[in-house]
Amino acid sequence: MRLHCTLSLVAAVAVACADDDAASGGVGGLSTGSEATGGAGPSSSSGGGSTPSGLGRVFETTPDQGAPVDLPLTGLVDGASILDGASFRVRTCGPNDDCFETPSHFAIADANGNFFYDAILDPNDGHGPAAEVNAYHHLSLLAAKYAALGYDNDGIPIDVYVGFTDFELLAGATHIGETPTLLIGVFGDRNLAFDPDVFGHELGHLVAASTGTVGLDLALGPWGAEPAGTAIAEGSADYFSCSFMGDPDVGEYSAAGEDLPYLSSIDGDRVCPDDLVGEAHHDGLIWSGAMWDLRELLGEALVDQAHYDVIAQLPAAVTFPEATSLFLDQLSSSLTTAEFAEVFALLDGRGLVSCDPVRTLTLDGEGGSVFLNAAFEEVVTATELFIEPPELPTSIQFVVAPSTLAFTLSTTVPADEPFPVSLADATFFVRFGTPVATEWNGSTIDVTADLSGPADQPLLIAPAAAAGLDTYVLLMHAGPEGGYVEVSAAAAP
Repeated sequence: MRLHCTLSLVAAVAVACADDDAASGGVGGLSTGSEATGGAGPSSSSGGGSTPSGLGRVFETTPDQGAPVDLPLTGLVDGASILDGASFRVRTCGPNDDCFETPSHFAIADANGNFFYDAILDPNDGHGPAAEVNAYHHLSLLAAKYAALGYDNDGIPIDVYVGFTDFELLAGATHIGETPTLLIGVFGDRNLAFDPDVFGHELGHLVAASTGTVGLDLALGPWGAEPAGTAIAEGSADYFSCSFMGDPDVGEYSAAGEDLPYLSSIDGDRVCPDDLVGEAHHDGLIWSGAMWDLRELLGEALVDQAHYDVIAQLPAAVTFPEATSLFLDQLSSSLTTAEFAEVFALLDGRGLVSCDPVRTLTLDGEGGSVFLNAAFEEVVTATELFIEPPELPTSIQFVVAPSTLAFTLSTTVPADEPFPVSLADATFFVRFGTPVATEWNGSTIDVTADLSGPADQPLLIAPAAAAGLDTYVLLMHAGPEGGYVEVSAAAAP
């Protein structure tokens, strides 16, 4: 069977999305009890006298922002002994679990039906029950915010696994069979189950999928892999998390586990196409940054609702200009003429109104950083076909202005790149005067170019060949491992 994944990372790292035969039968054989971890057992309730049922001891934000408090856990069945509710079913991937076959319920209700546990914050000390309780509480709050925009889980609760450490994964959203699933991992000495920002981002992916949108997949466009769909997917997840929290930084608590200020921040000035690199989280900051600017201009309620409504309208292989046009149409009836002009100018300033995904290379040898993803096993193309081998190569296109000089195109892998990509799996395609074209013909990808060459060695471009025309360069990668590379153009000696 195939585990159809739309795994998302809140930091821009590469992750393998592998087939998992264990997932084919769904989740069964659940074990229960905090004794499975050796973690902290239920602590006594604060205060004396009787205690209402359905309470959990949780952090209102993150552990570094205050002590835990006892709050209602919404959606639990009366008398529930484990955290299985109408919207979420939370369990832990223990150190000895086959996570999808035999995950564990560590959080068990006390005699009053409450879930009072002291938190084990460092995952190196074990995965305590409090992580499940915190996850359930914050996901319930976030689901209510998404529901106010129109989200409906159709009566299918989301399976949530905390303490997930497979695939070098930080966090992810996927479907196992027909069941929507969240995987919440660790980062250094931080358990992401104590970071609401991470839940807001990952839940956003499942909410987007629930709208039936076809526009958030990696797709083959006319000039190579179209970056907008996956960028908007990640940008939207970041935006909603930040909007709900009222803070443009994502995952400050989690990022501190590796001495970073945050996992991502949407308070930036990235523009299209200059800041495209071919990695969805990075490219998504162009979209999320624009949405955050609009939120500050127009207010949370208007922008959140328009953004949510547009997601379902996005067509397959959507481009940034198409998505921007839909967003403007969605807003238009709520804005005055002057407000609309201001919104248009803001989006245009981000390059989103007319962006073609083609970056500029100059003949200074400096180049630009790009991310070459691993080729995917299952990708929806512009014609909504699934590509079984050959897999869809990832690609990014550049343009070099007309030159009277011969020049060379080169790629290098940065010395500090943690995910070194094999340039032997990458190819330069070059076309003069018009972008390199790509088309799915039903079994393979047709590339229209004037010349090509392996990207692991310099490719010489003679001025006579260009004849005063722009030189378009498509760097295409079809290997199993992804990573950042530097692409440069320099005058030939």
